[in-house]
Amino acid sequence: MTKTRSLSVLLALSLLIGVFVVIPASPVRAEDTIEYNGIVFEPFPDRLKAGGDLTYDSSVNTTTIESIDYTTYNFYLTESLGLEKAINVVGNSNHQSVILNLCLNGYDIAPKAGKSITSAITTGYYVIVNIYDNDTNEDSGCIKGVQNKSNDSAAIKVDPECTLNMYGGTICDCTSTGEAGAVDVVGKKSGYIKRGVFNMYDGAVIKNCTAVSKGAGVKVTNYSIFNMYGGEIKDCTVTGSHPAGGVSLDTGSTMNMYGGTITGNSAKSDGCGIYVSENATFNVSGSPQIYGNTISEGVENNVNTGTNRMINVDQLDSGAQIGVTPNSNNGYVFANVSGSENMDSFYFDNPGSTKYIVKVEDGVAKFIEDNVSVEGLTLILNEGRIGVNYYVSGVDSSATMSFTVMGAEQSSVATYDQSRDMYYFTCLVNAPEMTETITPVLTYNSATYHFKATSVKAYGEYVLSNPGSFPGAEDLVRKLLSYGAYSQKLFNVNTDDLAYDVPDTCTDSVAQFSAVSSATPLNDIDIEGLTYVGASLVLKSETTFKLYFKVDSGHSISEYTLSDGYTFEQNGNYYCIRIADIDVTKLLEPIEFSISGTDVVYSPQIYIYNNKDSSNADLANTLRALYLYSVAASDYQG
Repeated sequence: MTKTRSLSVLLALSLLIGVFVVIPASPVRAEDTIEYNGIVFEPFPDRLKAGGDLTYDSSVNTTTIESIDYTTYNFYLTESLGLEKAINVVGNSNHQSVILNLCLNGYDIAPKAGKSITSAITTGYYVIVNIYDNDTNEDSGCIKGVQNKSNDSAAIKVDPECTLNMYGGTICDCTSTGEAGAVDVVGKKSGYIKRGVFNMYDGAVIKNCTAVSKGAGVKVTNYSIFNMYGGEIKDCTVTGSHPAGGVSLDTGSTMNMYGGTITGNSAKSDGCGIYVSENATFNVSGSPQIYGNTISEGVENNVNTGTNRMINVDQLDSGAQIGVTPNSNNGYVFANVSGSENMDSFYFDNPGSTKYIVKVEDGVAKFIEDNVSVEGLTLILNEGRIGVNYYVSGVDSSATMSFTVMGAEQSSVATYDQSRDMYYFTCLVNAPEMTETITPVLTYNSATYHFKATSVKAYGEYVLSNPGSFPGAEDLVRKLLSYGAYSQKLFNVNTDDLAYDVPDTCTDSVAQFSAVSSATPLNDIDIEGLTYVGASLVLKSETTFKLYFKVDSGHSISEYTLSDGYTFEQNGNYYCIRIADIDVTKLLEPIEFSISGTDVVYSPQIYIYNNKDSSNADLANTLRALYLYSVAASDYQG
């Protein structure tokens, strides 16, 4: 009896944590089996091909009320199945359980030709269904074509005290005239809570399912739990006037999202990705991706909650991306925020409205309507730098803003713009970084405000798509983004996402520098002991020009004087004059200064012209694009 109790504890723990001891239900013939994921599978039995029952077989194990025993079935498909009714997997009320390990083996399960079924797999009484697929092609191994005509079914129905583990395979093209298109996870409370549990892992996919009401992908209700460790829920649609195209979290249910992707889902109401209803709980950590779920064309509505519902945030990884939409003026409340850096993974579905600002105080983050808001952005188009200015109302000169670009943080103090009667904060980016995300965080009056992330490319595209609001700026923005794209290629930065669609070769011509001046061209200077040896351009957020000189033996750099504003800096065996932060509109103009009383002239245009046909094609393209950007900036400034 003692031994039986010990085994009971072990088996009970196995059921809770999802580690299962596999006991074949009948003798296995080697020629009829496959081994996958450490499990030996038998061919799918004929008795289930039209839909049938898998119930606890008392002849396999004996039991007492004090122990939890179970029967395990391991099946794999040898062909695609046409079902006349659902496969029903049932234990019994004495906690005698059934485990179904099903390997799709690249084949499909669908209604038999001419038949309509409301579910493919249903469960009852302490059942665990584990779905695998040793064929990783998403277009095979699919449970599909189920037509649910009631609210009490789905392609897979997970009843109270049952568990579905989806380790692979796909549920696709299933429909419901009510709720729950693909997976329905059900619980109940009668004396004590009985939960259904759905665990989804990398390799599992739910796609192209529809429902008239909520939960076209997954519906979780009545204290049940959905743990999403990986996988995808995508392109599912609620066709009626209800929320939750992807996941519906109903009363008392919980979703823990540690990874995976929810995208491309739609609904005509809120929460096209995930809808969190009354008393439901949504916990996020790790690297979940929830984006691109739309309430109408181009309008995202990813995660949506009712008034003061909670999203619990804990240690999000850098790869996390979560779009959110408040459902009322009270907005979201985020609890358990371990640090403000967690909020950088969130973006706001409808930027521009002040209620989508996040204010973090004492570890709690809230979307609020506040007098602090971003009133607008401007591209830095005609200065010696590249970047974005954030104009913020409701703050004073004590406010600061930090920006994170490519993992590096920069900070900006408030600068007052008298013409707009507003403070702004500047984020600078290097030329090859125009596609990189800029994440802004404002600090003011002991609170932290998180605003929508953007990029130079994203804002440039906004300018191009709204030409009426930015008269005369189109050509300049195109030239700026083209310069960024060629810079990306030159420095090999995120070349899969170019700032602009540019040709492989920039064929535009570069004019030779010509300036009327009494000064001596730098190439022709004759100063004893000092020789001009070359120039370089530094293409970062600002454009810096360097002129290099060599001091002959027997001479010292201290012998030579420069006009005000210029100094020599030692650079290895050479000395250089650094001309920093050149306004792009001045890039093609002459630079005049004196060396020991001799007036000299030079221009970055000379460097660009001399290297426009460089054997380094990426360098040549970048310099040509920089030239065109400078011309456009000069024209824009007038």
